[in-house]
Amino acid sequence: MSAGCQQLWLEVIKDNHRAVKLYEKQGYQPRYTLKYYNGTLPSAPPAALSSSYILKEVTFDDVAAFRKTLTDCHIHW
Repeated sequence: MSAGCQQLWLEVIKDNHRAVKLYEKQGYQPRYTLKYYNGTLPSAPPAALSSSYILKEVTFDDVAAFRKTLTDCHIHW
């Protein structure tokens, strides 16, 4: 590539067919399917379940340190 870039990552929702088609016309190829999960925890779980949850506060420094341990994957933010 003219700028010396060997890889460029794009993220697109796979159901956004127009965008996928545009990127494919530009030579991009799908590499990964990202999986996103979401959900909610009950604000006050029943007493029987309360011991199942452990919530801890983490800092950005904690996350940065953890990220450095992941050498074989890419985190999509």
